[in-house]
Amino acid sequence: IKKQPCMSCILPKQCNQCSVAEILKSKTEISACAFVVVNMKAGEKLFVICKKNDDDPVYNRVNVMFVCFRIG
Repeated sequence: IKKQPCMSCILPKQCNQCSVAEILKSKTEISACAFVVVNMKAGEKLFVICKKNDDDPVYNRVNVMFVCFRIG
């Protein structure tokens, strides 16, 4: 899970500064969860980059749901 690309990003998929969480899921699992607190400003976005395993002939789509709320 990535935060909106930072100003130093050339390749957002490879930038570690933008990463807020990583979810690892095997091809036999149908779901996975991550609970992460991310400090965000108005207008910032979260997005998901899915990487296909080389040994997996079928690409399994991942359903993602973000739950956002403001504290304070």
